[in-house]
Amino acid sequence: MKNYLLISPYIKLADAFLENINKDDEIIIKFDMEVSSFDQVGQEANNRTLFNDKKIIVLQNYDQTNDEPLLNYLGNYPPDVSLVIWVSKKLDERKKSTKQIKELLEVVDYSLLKEEQIINLTKKYLEHNNKKIDYPSLQLLGRRCLSNYDLIINEVDKLIVNCPEEIILKDVQEYVCEYIEDNIFKIKDTIISKNMNKALSEFDQFLINKSDAMALISLLAKEYRLLYIVKNNTHDDDYTLSQKMKIHSYPIKLAKDKMYKYTNEELKNNLLYLANLDISIKSGKLDKNEGFRQFIIYSCEI
Repeated sequence: MKNYLLISPYIKLADAFLENINKDDEIIIKFDMEVSSFDQVGQEANNRTLFNDKKIIVLQNYDQTNDEPLLNYLGNYPPDVSLVIWVSKKLDERKKSTKQIKELLEVVDYSLLKEEQIINLTKKYLEHNNKKIDYPSLQLLGRRCLSNYDLIINEVDKLIVNCPEEIILKDVQEYVCEYIEDNIFKIKDTIISKNMNKALSEFDQFLINKSDAMALISLLAKEYRLLYIVKNNTHDDDYTLSQKMKIHSYPIKLAKDKMYKYTNEELKNNLLYLANLDISIKSGKLDKNEGFRQFIIYSCEI
């Protein structure tokens, strides 16, 4: 079975990729490498069942601080296990180990998708769900969702339910939230600063503008993860950390000003809360707006 380096900032594309390579209904097991070790990965890879030995192991949040355990694993991995290293950004090309990893893994890169590629992927998703859409509607859908594939698919799923026939421009205008980037980041910063009353007020206005709470869940999870990484790498200067993380140094500078509001435990608890909230919303157990309102209260009170 093949091993992969999956570079994708989009959860929906990563999920589609895993579904595509899972030809024989293998077991898919995910490890968060912020809290798991390669010893655990190795134990799972070598664990056998009575019914199906084939499995796909996915490593999320892989950290390149030490690539040796990964290289050791790739030199001795079981042939009936497929390993997927899922990262949101490209690996550090300056490291010798990066070249070795890429030689041992098949690279699938969704990190620099152009607008036209996003449109084509959206069209394929709709075709897979037996739904037609014209090109102007696809363009408007992309613009309203800031060309973010995860946001687009969230809105497409609504269109599929609400539009029994072909999706036209009027449907996109009526059903698709227009994500206003400035408002999203404004609410995010207010929540991070733990100003509960202001955050609740801004969230009410956010809903009046027909924006979607799912975008805030994704954005805040990314911010808490950044705060956690920065908080636990204070020995690195902004430039060094930006090179390791493959992001601009400015968000790191801002994160250093905010990280003192949180303990490591608070950041981990917030990430866990958001992960569970996402699952509860998508499984229909909780209304997304009420669920996010509860998160605002929880995160601002801790």
